[in-house]
Amino acid sequence: MSPSLGLAEAAKHCGLSTATIRRKKSALVEYGATTDATGWKIPYSALIAVGLAPSVTPSAEPVTPAVEPSVSPTADLERQLAQALARAEKAEAVLFERERIIEVQAQALRMLEPAPSKTPLLASKRWWNRK
Repeated sequence: MSPSLGLAEAAKHCGLSTATIRRKKSALVEYGATTDATGWKIPYSALIAVGLAPSVTPSAEPVTPAVEPSVSPTADLERQLAQALARAEKAEAVLFERERIIEVQAQALRMLEPAPSKTPLLASKRWWNRK
């Protein structure tokens, strides 16, 4: 005889809600499930027959995930070095371009500045002495 589970246990084992198990009550009863004052008694074979639980038992051997081919530490370090050198070249190119932009902007600002005068503006106009 297969082991019996309660409603909550069966739902948890199958990864379903208790409401889903309740909706299948008539089909489960046909395969040996019972309900009484203490609760549900659902044989595992009934869950399998109704299609709520997988019919395959888990294997004893653990499944190993696919492993990428191992890369030697030297090859990995060489790859990282190549990536770092590429990033450094890009950073130097950005730096050079920014320096060029700063030089052009400084030249434009110099062109906008008025020529220096020999006499101060206030002393030459004497605006405070006007009548």
